[in-house]
Amino acid sequence: MRNLDVFPFAVPNLAVLAASLVWIATLMFLILRVPKIAMRLRTAGSAVLTGFAVFALVMSWQLVRAALWRPGPQAFATPIAVQPANKPRLVWILFDELAYKQTFEARDASLQLPNLDRLRNESTIYTT
Repeated sequence: MRNLDVFPFAVPNLAVLAASLVWIATLMFLILRVPKIAMRLRTAGSAVLTGFAVFALVMSWQLVRAALWRPGPQAFATPIAVQPANKPRLVWILFDELAYKQTFEARDASLQLPNLDRLRNESTIYTT
């Protein structure tokens, strides 16, 4: 829990210990007092864990495959064909971390983005 940047604050050791004890007490209560519900939860948990395991195996295989992939010289042997002038190219730009409002509508006066401004003036913009 200490290595994850999930919480915007420090998690005290006492809180981690308390949460662990509450979790163990809840599990013991279910196992000892309500075994039918505990068995159903165990079955459901096993199914979820199996799904995560399959996902992890597939992703590990994909990562190894991507890490070992080395394109040969033939991959870059032929240049991309030039399109005729009567067929304009379509360019999609998706902003993840760059906010549209701060970039175009309410930009700081000291920030100059002439290329993005020119692209915006020559483009059709679709927003949601």
